[in-house]
Amino acid sequence: MKRLVSVLLAGVISILALGACGADPTPTPVPTATPIPMEPWEVEWNDVLAAAQAEGTVSVWVGGGGQAAVDHLKGAFEAAYPGITVDLFQAARSSERDSRYLEEWRAGIRNVDLFNGGSSGGDGRLKPAGALQPVRPFWILPDSFDEAKWANGLQFVDIETQYMLMGGAGATPALAIADSVDPASLTSWEDLLKPEFNGQIVMNDPRTSGNGAARAGFWFCAPDPRCFQPAMRDFMERLFSETGIVLSDDDRANLDSIINGEKLILISPANDELQLTDEIGATPTLVRSLTLPDGSQLDQISDSAGILFVPNHDLPHPNAATVYINWFYSQAGQQAMIDVRNQPSMRADVDNSALPEYIIPFAPAYPVNQTIRMLNVEDGVRASVDAWLP
Repeated sequence: MKRLVSVLLAGVISILALGACGADPTPTPVPTATPIPMEPWEVEWNDVLAAAQAEGTVSVWVGGGGQAAVDHLKGAFEAAYPGITVDLFQAARSSERDSRYLEEWRAGIRNVDLFNGGSSGGDGRLKPAGALQPVRPFWILPDSFDEAKWANGLQFVDIETQYMLMGGAGATPALAIADSVDPASLTSWEDLLKPEFNGQIVMNDPRTSGNGAARAGFWFCAPDPRCFQPAMRDFMERLFSETGIVLSDDDRANLDSIINGEKLILISPANDELQLTDEIGATPTLVRSLTLPDGSQLDQISDSAGILFVPNHDLPHPNAATVYINWFYSQAGQQAMIDVRNQPSMRADVDNSALPEYIIPFAPAYPVNQTIRMLNVEDGVRASVDAWLP
């Protein structure tokens, strides 16, 4: 038995030895994949992202917006880029934000990277003061700024198409009316001048930032977005001088006055307040659009939280600001704006379906090419309203 085992072992050793003698001593090379060269923008993005992580923070200033603005501008971005903290300054209104910045900017203080807000502050206050720089040099990600990814291409507020790209833009209904008012009696803006509405109209004060300023800017320029045809100036003068209109910055009280029947007409009700009344089933009747003197229905974009603009100084965190801009206008950044802030986006690849139709400007009733954009008209609006008030 022992001999048999020895013979078997010897045979196995012989076979192994023969196999070893016949083996090719040169190892077979392992095939390797050919590296795919990166596009120039990918190289730039990786470098900027690494530098942004090293900076570790980005300073963003916004006016208003409540907790939803915090959740979007800070929470959503930090979730996407956990290595970068958002230092968010939230003023009560964009006018307060801008006034603080202009004071610091003129004093040589440079501690903000980006502004978020609507068109009136940026285009009406900051740009005329020379306090903005173009945003285009900060664009890197092709997907964020591909014309084809946006419902109507890339649309800017500013006439130079350099400073304020519209990501989101909420359309405000023309009017909210009390139950006692027949909507059929209101088809044109001139209908607000009817005697039965004297003392019964309320509006957000157009001399401060907000829905009132945006609507007054629309009137001030209509029907020409470059303010060359002042067809609505006569209407504005009569509205503010003859109707006993009440101007108030309390959006909630303004809407309550319509719901309770204390007033009959609210011009440009605040969308965030309307959405709150939607939740409890108390939304008043809305008139979405009224005609202009020439019979057209030109409607404005207002209350837009969907714009980033860049202060005109050396940014304290330029790489983190670049990352932020590219994220903000990306599909993910714009969808976060919709989901968190109830702000419709103008991208074509996002889902706005959970939002009320009346705030979406590119729904069939609100094509973007029929919207008014605020230009450098805020000072003119403020001065005119002051002159027209009794």
